[in-house]
Amino acid sequence: MLLMGDFNFPNINWELLTSNQPATYPSQVFLASYKDWYLYQHVHEPTHYRPQQKANILDLVITNEKHMIDDIHFMEPIAKSHHVVLEWKFVCYCCQPRKYLKKYFYDDYAGMSNYLVGFDWPNRLNNKDVEEIWTDIHNIIATAVDK
Repeated sequence: MLLMGDFNFPNINWELLTSNQPATYPSQVFLASYKDWYLYQHVHEPTHYRPQQKANILDLVITNEKHMIDDIHFMEPIAKSHHVVLEWKFVCYCCQPRKYLKKYFYDDYAGMSNYLVGFDWPNRLNNKDVEEIWTDIHNIIATAVDK
């Protein structure tokens, strides 16, 4: 999970994970949920600068796994914004297609042997090159295995 944006909670101290507001204040409710859900906040430097105000962390990048964010860069604000631009690498996973491996349970070796003995191998393979011989033998054995 990746959650990001301007959360506008200047009174949260992200180093100590505390807020100096009453328990019912939105920043306290948010912080309590953040802790309950074992989330990770990746922005550790101020992202909001306004003249005559203390710089603070308002813009957050939150994930549910510690190592999902890599290389956060703080860049100049766009136009007259008071917020820095954040850039980062999001390390995520993609679903791997399932690979199905066909497995066989061999319990009829006699039946397979009888099937293979039923071929006239010398005449079947006569006048064929190596590739043709391999393809023919491979197909016959594959059919025997499937039976």
